[in-house]
Amino acid sequence: MPKAFISKRNQGEYDSEDEDEDEDDKPKIDRPEVEIELPDFIVLAEEIAEREAEREAERIRILNKTPVPVLNPRQLAKILKKKQKKEQKRLMEANNPYEDIQ
Repeated sequence: MPKAFISKRNQGEYDSEDEDEDEDDKPKIDRPEVEIELPDFIVLAEEIAEREAEREAERIRILNKTPVPVLNPRQLAKILKKKQKKEQKRLMEANNPYEDIQ
């Protein structure tokens, strides 16, 4: 099996003073100041988030006020049976061959 690599830097064998001197010798890079125009959704992100939160709160408030009909299985079966009966009656009236005689 190969040996694990152990960095001498972590063991303290390198002096930290040498690193500080190297950083001072590096030339400084002068970067020009540039103005970037940001889109509104970034600039106004907080205002947009506040408006969305208000809309969501209003939507939840309306949902909480709205009554939700809850039917038990017996009531659902009764309503379904009533709809089927109504549909069957409509089909019978549409297919009545004796309609002209009456």
